[in-house]
Amino acid sequence: MSEDNLAMERHVKFLLLCLTTVVLTFWILPTAFAICNNNDDCLNGGTCNNSTCNCSHYYQGTTCETFNCTGNNTACNHGVCLASGNCDCSSGYAGNPCLPSESSGFIVYVNTLLLFLLMVLAGVLS
Repeated sequence: MSEDNLAMERHVKFLLLCLTTVVLTFWILPTAFAICNNNDDCLNGGTCNNSTCNCSHYYQGTTCETFNCTGNNTACNHGVCLASGNCDCSSGYAGNPCLPSESSGFIVYVNTLLLFLLMVLAGVLS
């Protein structure tokens, strides 16, 4: 191989190394390690600050995706906190942190309707 070809090969390798460094530094690495770009990237009321999610009470994880009530029964609203960090909810409530279950709204509606009909039949309402 001639001296000119060796010099050209070294220049090409150097340019490829420079290009790779620029791409890694300004494009791949920042996006690979950024957890959030705005508050929409953080779940359960978390906020994005300097590419990191700051989680609201009782939530943890890189995007605030995990509920954990450990040591705090008030976190479960209508239930108790288990050692696992999850809530054991009262009847009519589900999930973490024990919110009204979808079927409980229907049950409240039916109970209210039945109470209304009983009051009409009893002559309380005219």
